Amino acid sequence: MGGGMVRRTARIVHLVLGAALIVTIYAPTRWTEALRLGLATIGVPLLVATGVTLWQQAWLRRTLGRVELLALLTGSAGLAAVGQVLVQRTFAEVRHPVTLAEANLTFDAATVRGHYQVLVAQGTLPRMVATELVDFIWSVGLASSLIMIVLTVAALLRHRNPAGSRRLRRMAPLMALAPACDVVENSVSLMMLSDPFGFPEVLAPLHAGFSVAKLTLAAASATLAPAYAVVAAAMGPNPWGLAQPTRRVNDGRDGEVVVSPRSA
Repeated sequence: MGGGMVRRTARIVHLVLGAALIVTIYAPTRWTEALRLGLATIGVPLLVATGVTLWQQAWLRRTLGRVELLALLTGSAGLAAVGQVLVQRTFAEVRHPVTLAEANLTFDAATVRGHYQVLVAQGTLPRMVATELVDFIWSVGLASSLIMIVLTVAALLRHRNPAGSRRLRRMAPLMALAPACDVVENSVSLMMLSDPFGFPEVLAPLHAGFSVAKLTLAAASATLAPAYAVVAAAMGPNPWGLAQPTRRVNDGRDGEVVVSPRSA
C-alpha cells in the first residue's frame, strides 16, 4: 500500500505530536491547559499508533491489500462522520453569537474577545473548549479518510495505469494537509480559550489564517486528486484492468507462438 508513504505519514504525525508535547511542557501553563487535555485524550493514542506503524512497517506492507484498504476507508469515514456529528452537536450547545465558520474566520482579537465575553456570561465557554477538542476527532477521521480514498483508488488502478497508481500513492500524504491545518487551528483556539480576555493579539489572525489555509487545501484536495484519478483511469494502457488478450500467430517457422497485442 505504499510502504514509504505510510512511513512518511506516520513520521510526520509523530513529529507534529512531539512538537505539541514540547509546547505543552515549555509554554506558559495558562496557554496549554486545554491543549494538555487534548493531547491526553487524542495525542497519546496517536503517538502510540504512529510508533507501532513505524516499528512494524514491514509487517504492515506485507499484510495490507485492497480489502484491508477498503476496510480502513470504511472505518476512517465512520470516524469522520462521528466527529462531525459531535462537533455540530457540541457547538449547538455553545450558543455562540456567530456561526462556527464566521468564528473561525475572525481575524480581529477584540472581536474574538467579545465573543468570549458572551460565552462567559452564558456559562458556555467550557462547551466551546469541548467543541475544539471534539473537532480533533473530525480532523483525524478526515485525514485518514482522504488518504485511504486515494490509496484505494491507487490500488484499483494498479493494473489499469501503473504509473498513475504510483503517482496517486505519492500524492496520498498531501491529503492530510487540510486536516493538519485544522489541528493547528484548533490548538490555537484552545490557547485563546485558556485565557479568553488576555491572550496575545497575534493568536487571533494566526487562528483565522490557518482556517483559510484549511479551506483552501480542502478545496484543492476535493478537486485535484479526483481529477487526476479520472485522467489516470481514462488514459491507462489497460483501461479495464483485465489480463491482456492473446492471439496465435505463425512466426514462419515450424510452430505458432502466442503474443499479446502490446508485444505484437
